[in-house]
Amino acid sequence: MELCVPPSLLQRTKPCFRPICSIRISFSAERIRLLRLQTGEATNFSHKTAMQYIGVFLSSHDNVPSAFQQATEEVGKWIGQSGRSLVYGGSGVGMMEVLAQSAKQAGARIFGIVPQFVVERNVVSDTLDVDIRTAGLADRKTILIERSDLMIALPGGVGTLDEIFTLMAEITIGGTRKHLVLYNVEGCWNKLVELLDEMVATNLVHQTVRNKIHVVETTEALEKLCQSL
Repeated sequence: MELCVPPSLLQRTKPCFRPICSIRISFSAERIRLLRLQTGEATNFSHKTAMQYIGVFLSSHDNVPSAFQQATEEVGKWIGQSGRSLVYGGSGVGMMEVLAQSAKQAGARIFGIVPQFVVERNVVSDTLDVDIRTAGLADRKTILIERSDLMIALPGGVGTLDEIFTLMAEITIGGTRKHLVLYNVEGCWNKLVELLDEMVATNLVHQTVRNKIHVVETTEALEKLCQSL
């Protein structure tokens, strides 16, 4: 896949890598928006299925409970078997690689949003069909959210929480109308859900924001939710 970037934009953008696969970009959030407006169909994803592009937040660790690994494999398999595409952080280690491999083996296209530090550590996944490079985590979050129809949070740590709250903040200020799904493996998100419900009860979080945050435990429930949105 090739991305047609206007010459005027290329002149202002200095690549920090050699182009060896698909798309390689290192843009600020402002340039990302400019690119999307100027290239039109070149960066628009076509929609064939309800919630076609599934963005996933998750841990890159591998020393996690087996139930977390199994759930990650199930979600990846569901993405591929349902004819959808995976959009994720592009790392080839831990649960992130488990997700990408299971999705790829089930027939999914894999879109990796890869920050420069992942490149420098030489841990970019080999599964990627489209490789979009960013300067850092902030740009990665921006593109991941913008390029996905639906966001799913699998078990994760600080980075995953950061991504969850970034999306929630965007929902709160009206920056996006997208929904977040907490994939609740063995109750891993129970405390977060309790916190959110308490904040709604005390008027610290609007009910309209809470309504865009869903909790599921199976891929069957996930598919049903996708069809309803």
